[in-house]
Amino acid sequence: MKAEIKQNFEEKLRLLNSQLLNSLDASIKIMMAEHARDGMVMSGNTIKRTIDFITAENSNFYHEITKHLETLKPDYYHSLESDIIQLTASAQKAFKSEALQRLSKTINLIGKQDLYSRMVSDVEGTMANQLAIFQNNLNAAVLNIKPNNKSPLKIVLWCFEAVFIIALVFVFAMQSKNPNGNYGAAFITLGIIIPLIPAIIAIIPTHAKK
Repeated sequence: MKAEIKQNFEEKLRLLNSQLLNSLDASIKIMMAEHARDGMVMSGNTIKRTIDFITAENSNFYHEITKHLETLKPDYYHSLESDIIQLTASAQKAFKSEALQRLSKTINLIGKQDLYSRMVSDVEGTMANQLAIFQNNLNAAVLNIKPNNKSPLKIVLWCFEAVFIIALVFVFAMQSKNPNGNYGAAFITLGIIIPLIPAIIAIIPTHAKK
């Protein structure tokens, strides 16, 4: 990954982590106030909603990364997708660590410490599903910026190549029927054109999909 693209993604991930954790804290704070008002702070619903907030922000994390790639539209290279996944995994791990601290705080507040391991397992299961969805969406986004080698001009030139090859075969057939015929010019012309077309195709710039 080019240094400037990597730096851009790292900064995006840093900002995104901060934004999502702030959003998570705000959601938990509002929920706690509502539950305090309704006498529900010590209920299991407090844990459930905390988990819902965490997994929702984790989903937002992956969504924003895919959207950032689509906005940035970096030049394609063969390991682009794996590089983004590697950068994202490190940032997501940091988000998960911070988010689970919030969950632990909620569970400790309610006095249900024995539930922590099971709740973490539930969170990790949901996160694993979200990761799979992200990887599929990321693959689609990368494919969308992958260069399209089958440009209209190249297709036309390959068609001409096929026509000239057929013409060459036809000239050979005519010569076999009439060995005394004057086919030299045709052989020379086709002999120049046929190998020239692939050379032209090779230097035509490749354009990315829009």
